[in-house]
Amino acid sequence: MLFERLEHAATARPERRSLLALAFIDLDGFKVINDSYSHDIGDLVLRRVAGRIRRVVRPHDTVVRWGGDEFIVLLEQFDDAAVAEDVALRILEAAAEPIRDHDQGWGVTVSVGLAFCRAVDMLDVDELVRRADAAMYRAKRAGGNTYAVFDEVGDSPS
Repeated sequence: MLFERLEHAATARPERRSLLALAFIDLDGFKVINDSYSHDIGDLVLRRVAGRIRRVVRPHDTVVRWGGDEFIVLLEQFDDAAVAEDVALRILEAAAEPIRDHDQGWGVTVSVGLAFCRAVDMLDVDELVRRADAAMYRAKRAGGNTYAVFDEVGDSPS
């Protein structure tokens, strides 16, 4: 679905000059939840975080589970990068709400990486995902519970 939405964004008119972004989201410390509580609790946490992400993105944004504890949000049709950064902040805030189930609770945070391009200049999908993933890892290195924007210099392999 993600690839279909990206192809549509690259060819749609008149939005071809608008920006699009991928937000690559990874749960911070998810392995601890899975290992300390159970995979069933891990699945519960993933479902709750996914619901929270869907709740705070714009109606026409696309949310997909990428694998494990990773999600990708495709943000389309905006002209100012601040729009995507605002969505990233809303995702951080929503994810940080304690997750409760019966008498137990878990704290979760996420790291978010943003990669931008113009629809008319669409990058190879794998490259756009790689850039968003690199930015997410920079957010993790900064301690997690934050977002980072892909930077050609700072996120290029050494």
